[in-house]
Amino acid sequence: MDTQLIEVGQRIRSHLPAEMTQRGLAEAVGMKPDALSRALSAQRGFTLSEITRIARALDADLTWLLTGAPNPHHLEFAARHAWDPQRKERSNPGARDDAQILDRIADLYRRAFPGSVPASGAIPADPQGVRASLGPDFVRTFAESIEATFEIDVIRMAGLSTDYSLRIGERGIIVLNSNPSWFRSNWSLAHELAHLALGHHDGSRHPVKARENDADAFAAELLLPAEQIRAHDWSAMSESELTQVLWTLGVSTRALLTRLRFLEVAVSAEAGAALESSTPALLRGAPDPLDGARPNRRAVADRQQQASSQRFPLALVEALTARVESGEADPGELAFVLGVDIEDVLTTFEVEEPETEAEAVDRLLDDPAHRRSTPALGAWLESRQQA
Repeated sequence: MDTQLIEVGQRIRSHLPAEMTQRGLAEAVGMKPDALSRALSAQRGFTLSEITRIARALDADLTWLLTGAPNPHHLEFAARHAWDPQRKERSNPGARDDAQILDRIADLYRRAFPGSVPASGAIPADPQGVRASLGPDFVRTFAESIEATFEIDVIRMAGLSTDYSLRIGERGIIVLNSNPSWFRSNWSLAHELAHLALGHHDGSRHPVKARENDADAFAAELLLPAEQIRAHDWSAMSESELTQVLWTLGVSTRALLTRLRFLEVAVSAEAGAALESSTPALLRGAPDPLDGARPNRRAVADRQQQASSQRFPLALVEALTARVESGEADPGELAFVLGVDIEDVLTTFEVEEPETEAEAVDRLLDDPAHRRSTPALGAWLESRQQA
């Protein structure tokens, strides 16, 4: 009996959802139950069409089903789902449109790293371990700290309806929708990092509600650790003191208020009233400087600008640049990543644009040697020119 066929059958069985029977899988992929049973038992092989349909039905990686090895470019993603208070459930209504952007990002990585995408480092599975790895005041340079510590890429770009975390092969990637709400961006970074740390991209079917709740709990303890929150005297806290704490933590008034209520921490009337304000308004009007000698409005604007700007990781930019310089990648992809016109890339790297068919015809027609050496070629060129 073929050992490889036995292992393929074992992997298919291991990936069957709890609610799907073997007969249900056969119906889903258009196979007779007896044929599927014999194939799973290695009494017959799978056709390429059958195994492809099975991979699609099980939402499994085809390379893994066939070989047991991960596809170096396989894409798994998790999204930050919004809470719908009317339907009492989490949803991601923009998933279909977002998929086009995520596919383009995945394609960028495949072009930049055609062999395999470099793997990320290990992430502690608990928020305390992540805080210890990132070091103090990591929120000020959150994206850069994540990349330097865990080799997880952070991308910011416009057009997404929500935020995502991906795994392409063994590389972790966080994709954020760029917007001026830097405090929301910090929470999304922590939330998506939690998805990666908790193994929500391993191909198994984690229920959305449980997955989102676990990621939120992880993010709360990462950004607002209970021990650090309880170390403050909230019952006597002034609005000025609150703004300093809020600025240092890098979260919104809503997130902080929710955390305080969860931890059952009583706050002063002054701090409680301030927490009902919008985050930017509260910080801009703070009586004391938030960030050195800079005016508070400028300090807030700086964080807003960083969260709003397009950002691609240096590892990707470096790899794409090298492949454009060697003529192995499309300059347009690098232009997209850098946010510049393609002419700037062509000029900077002295890359020649591909010759069009019309330009090739004109060039050959201008060379009498081509016309004399091959009369048929000359006639064809003239017909193309006339067309």
